Amino acid sequence: MTRLVHGVCVLVLCGSVAFAQDAAPPPPAPELTNPSLAERLAAAAQDTLRNRDVGEASTRATAALLRAATRLAPAEPRFFRLLSEAVARMHDDQATIDALTAYRNLVPTDHGAQIEQVDLFLRVMETADAKLNYLRTISASDEVVPTVRAHAAFRLSEVLADRAQMTESDEALAEALKLDPLNLDALGVTYARLPADAPPERRVAALLALLRSNPAQAQIASVLARELSKVGLTKPAAQWYDTAFGIYMRTGAPPSPPEFVEYAATMYLTNELKNAEHLLSQLVIGNPSYMEAWYLRLIVNRGLGDKAATERVRQQTAAALTNVLADIRKEAGEEAATTQPLDPAPADPKWPDAAAMLERVKGADKPELLEAFADAALSAAWFLTYFEEKPDQAQPWINVLRGLLVEDSRTVARLEGWAFLLSNKPDEARVKLSAAAETDPLAALGLIRLAGADADAKAATDADAQRLLAEHGHGLTGATLADALAFRGIKPKPSEASKPVSDELAKFPATFTRILDAPGAFYSLRVEPVRISHQFGEPMLIRVTIQNNSEFDLTVGPDGIIRSDLWIDAQLRGIANQVFPGVAFDRLAGPVVLPAKKAMSQVILASQGQLTAFLMQNPTPSVQLSFTVTTNPSSVGGRVDPGPAGQRVTGGRLVERRGTPNNAALLAQRAMEAMSSQPAAERVRVMEMVATFAHVLSGQEQTDDVKSAIGALRDLLRRGTADSDPTVRGWALYLTVLTATDEERATGIEAMAADADWPVRLLGVLASHIRGGGRESLGKLAESDPDEIVKQYASAVAAMPATTQPTTQATTEPSVAPRPAPAAP
Repeated sequence: MTRLVHGVCVLVLCGSVAFAQDAAPPPPAPELTNPSLAERLAAAAQDTLRNRDVGEASTRATAALLRAATRLAPAEPRFFRLLSEAVARMHDDQATIDALTAYRNLVPTDHGAQIEQVDLFLRVMETADAKLNYLRTISASDEVVPTVRAHAAFRLSEVLADRAQMTESDEALAEALKLDPLNLDALGVTYARLPADAPPERRVAALLALLRSNPAQAQIASVLARELSKVGLTKPAAQWYDTAFGIYMRTGAPPSPPEFVEYAATMYLTNELKNAEHLLSQLVIGNPSYMEAWYLRLIVNRGLGDKAATERVRQQTAAALTNVLADIRKEAGEEAATTQPLDPAPADPKWPDAAAMLERVKGADKPELLEAFADAALSAAWFLTYFEEKPDQAQPWINVLRGLLVEDSRTVARLEGWAFLLSNKPDEARVKLSAAAETDPLAALGLIRLAGADADAKAATDADAQRLLAEHGHGLTGATLADALAFRGIKPKPSEASKPVSDELAKFPATFTRILDAPGAFYSLRVEPVRISHQFGEPMLIRVTIQNNSEFDLTVGPDGIIRSDLWIDAQLRGIANQVFPGVAFDRLAGPVVLPAKKAMSQVILASQGQLTAFLMQNPTPSVQLSFTVTTNPSSVGGRVDPGPAGQRVTGGRLVERRGTPNNAALLAQRAMEAMSSQPAAERVRVMEMVATFAHVLSGQEQTDDVKSAIGALRDLLRRGTADSDPTVRGWALYLTVLTATDEERATGIEAMAADADWPVRLLGVLASHIRGGGRESLGKLAESDPDEIVKQYASAVAAMPATTQPTTQATTEPSVAPRPAPAAP
């Protein structure tokens, strides 16, 4: 092709004239278009996924129908976007690139789609050099928007890192953040690449940058809270834990048990003891074997001063620990091992023989079981030593740990030191505790307890205690230290490292996290119908507009503060306020960062799923509808609500579906007029209306008038089967076949499969898919149909089990199955 074009250019430039020896071929026939039929094919494609197990054949069938829709409506971007998602599920990278390219030609402002293209192009490149050249070109191009350039720079940093070119990789990463400071991927890698000895202010700055991109990241907020707690900033830490757990609650994602304990410890250190007790009591219900929660609960109840409650928790803690040991014994083959109730717990649970248990666990020859035993033995030794102050009962567990914790001898030294301390052997205790105190704060705590009582010794010890609490005043260890040192008047204070951390914290916009609970103060969501009044079968479109009213740029996308997902509900207004939840589910298309004071909008097909089924089954009455859009939808407890930073807004203007009079003569007259004067898209709608009313009348008492009306409507449908436009003719044939007898249907599908026009053959395959029959014709089309789309669709349907149930709104008896809730909204 390039050579031909070049030759033509040369002839023109030289002023030469060339005469073709053969007659020029006739121009190709114009491509058929029909947006109305395209809508119905797209709906059938979506229903294929909605109502069936989404296997490989269903996905191929969906893709084929969407290809047909794009062919019939090449100016409608929704179909190309749906097609790109379908072929992406098939892992067909080139087809996905082609669909996205066509989509972006229609919607060039969808930067998220452009980023998808960048990743797809990378995936099909075979060499690292090709990837590097491509990414350098994109990231340096002034013709590409900065957010897409930033993504290319981030991918460039990944390729360079794979080649161990870390200096260049870090430079590319920095360039990505220069182009887009809110790029979450680049921010995440920047944080991950911090050295282990990075000062706390650098770690906090990196975490805050991640939260500025999207504050709805519960795990990041939790990690930040822990970093703040480590330097003694317990009040800000508690605030960030509040934020993290609020996000967890609204999204239905459970926090990890260590996060619960860290949060409760921070509550304890900020004197919120009742809240800490409530949190821990909930944790141990679901995680009764998580001993750190029990230990912290003991400490908290001590602080509350309720002796009865403290004794009850002590008994429960002992029972929980012996239950852990019983589970290990049972797994090691000791069938007699049993657990005990926790509420009420026994006053004095029976402890197993530590040495015998070790031998039994070793005999089981299960490395993971031996590791679990070591953890449980350590818990038993510490509980009996520190909390129970029974060093004699702890000693057997300390003995078995000597052989198990060879590489962690300092832990054993700490346990032995505390056992000597409680046995009133201060010299032996000091030797053991000193060996571990440098790295074990609980061993250092034992040395403080051993300190002398004179004024100088007390002053020195208090200084050591304050420093110890400042350096290790977080989590269970921090709570243990604070509990043990309270009698000396030592209270948690920020460490020396807290000042630069506080400075970084002050740079974060204090009001920004309000977007999680008060998103309306940052962006507005507007829902407007594209058109108010609709006839039967006309698609209902709504325009969704998001206006950033804040001074902050807001990220948009799968990981943005405004996620891509849009959940649409519909509600009938009037006497029966019927709600149709989740009638549509769409994705925001546009910038990946919505600048301050800017807006984005898009048009969405709202009449889908259950709503379309209801409207088709009730064609006579006029109905008014409102549509509600939810951003950041989150499914918790089977209900979809706005998640963090999400809103739910109902359009202020009602949409009307005008009723169609149940008058066969009038309907036939209007249909005749439309079939003779209206464009093909309108004729498709009219044929569907005629078939629907014929179906409605067939369910009524079959009087002579009703029979006559049905006959007149079916005659109109038969006339449609002779329409000059193949899209209308094919649709009329399809509707006729759906209501035919089994024998007539098989004959009709065979005739459609042999038709000269591809839309008719495609609809014949759809009829077979919906109602069954004509399977032999499917095989022929799958093998040799001249049209690639028909061939692909026939092949996919032939691989699927035959059905006799309707599954698509394109029939006169549409499905009422709801669209499933989004995963992870």
